Amino acid sequence: MSQSAIRYKGHSTYIKDEDLREFLKLLSFHVEDVMRDQNDLNWIADAIREWMDDHEGLPPGLRDIELDDFATGPVRVDALTRFLDGLLKLSIGDGGPYDRARAVLIVERVLGELKSNT
Repeated sequence: MSQSAIRYKGHSTYIKDEDLREFLKLLSFHVEDVMRDQNDLNWIADAIREWMDDHEGLPPGLRDIELDDFATGPVRVDALTRFLDGLLKLSIGDGGPYDRARAVLIVERVLGELKSNT
């Protein structure tokens, strides 16, 4: 089973590629909800699009997500943290075409990295 990484401030969190795919599907499915409420967060949509393109275009094990490329300062880290926290608060009825349990595990891991390295 191939693993890729989510990298932030020199730390790497290794994730199975299929779990990473569920995480990206969760982000993609709900990013529009965030964009409706906060127009200044277009960079999150851009980041998700780039991560999805990499995931679909790169070979297994090389589908890394570089958070440093987009979470470039405290304001963006806070915005990304709030977005991910919001995803955890979604009710089961708000699900989409992803495996919520697998995706939530990755959200929690990413949040842990963001919060421990700020």
